[in-house]
Formats: sequence, structure tokens, C-alpha cells
Amino acid sequence: MKPSKFRSGISDDKRAGIVSAAVIGVLVVAAILIIGTLWTGSRASRDTKQAVRNVSLLYLDELAGRREQVVAQALEDYAKDLDVAVGLLEKGDLSSVESLQEYQKRMIQLYGLEKFAFVDTAGIIYTSRGTRTDIELYDFDYHSISGPNVSVKDSGDGDKKIIIAAPVDHLELSGNTLVACFMEILYCRWSSLWYY
Repeated sequence: MKPSKFRSGISDDKRAGIVSAAVIGVLVVAAILIIGTLWTGSRASRDTKQAVRNVSLLYLDELAGRREQVVAQALEDYAKDLDVAVGLLEKGDLSSVESLQEYQKRMIQLYGLEKFAFVDTAGIIYTSRGTRTDIELYDFDYHSISGPNVSVKDSGDGDKKIIIAAPVDHLELSGNTLVACFMEILYCRWSSLWYY
């Protein structure tokens, strides 16, 4: 080998040590960069997931609040409909049980109800199909009801119904006094009206 004109004063062993140290230094820096990048990426991913979760929770809260408003408004509208239906009752509709039943059939058809009924002071229910004595199946007190009352009637066979009851002004029908009325709506039909 030809001796070089420019020879440094560093021996081959020292040169190999410097190269080894430089390689090790580069590897350490590369490892730090790789680990830092992975850690930063992992942290960013976690923060992004948390941000998405927070936005989703906020959206769900808003949606639940809106759904609650829609349900409350639907119930209020039905209570108003019940009041209007009772307001449509004419003296001739109370002339006999049959006349009342015809009126009830019109209201059922007009409002798309399962049942539109009245309750007398003895707890007898007057429906468009006749009378019933099962007032205990309904979750309102016909003696003391003073305003709209909303409840759910569950017959146990999965056939839930929304009951909206209200007092009436002591209407006379064939010697009996009607003190309350209620509408019965199939839950599945009712929920489809406000579900979005």
C-alpha cells in the first residue's frame, strides 16, 4: 500500500473506535427518533380516539335531549287531542250508550287510536265495543284525576300501550256519571310517529 501524503496522527485503532462510537451514536439517535415517533403517534392516536369519543358523547347527549323533547311534545299533543275530542262531544252523543259508542268510533278513526273510552263513578269503562270492569289494569285513579295522566299498560304479552287519561266534567250518560276518559295507543304505533 502506498503511503498517503496526508496522514493524520490518528492510528487505525483510534479511527476504528471513532467510527464505532459514531455508528453507536447514530444508532442511539435513530432509536430515540423511532421510539419518540412511535410514542408520539400512539399518544396522538389515543388523543384522537378520546376526542372522537367526547364528540360522540356530546352528540348522543344532544340526540337524547332532542328525543326527549320530541317524546314530551308528542305526549302533550295527544293530551291536547284528548281534550279536543272531549270538546267535540255533543249532547246527542250522550243520549244513549249506542250514541256514545258511535262517537267513540269516530274519534278512534280520526285520531288513529286503539281505544277511546270513558269511565264512570263506579269504575265502569265505556268503550266503542261495550262496557268493561277491568279499571284496575289502568294506572290512573279515575276518582281523583285532575289533569292529563300518561302511563304504560303492559298486558304481559309484549303488547304495550300508551294510556293518556284526563278528567271530564261529570257527563251524564243513561243515569251514570262519566268522570274520566282515556285514549289507548299501541306503543309500536306511537313510537313510530316520533322515531327518527
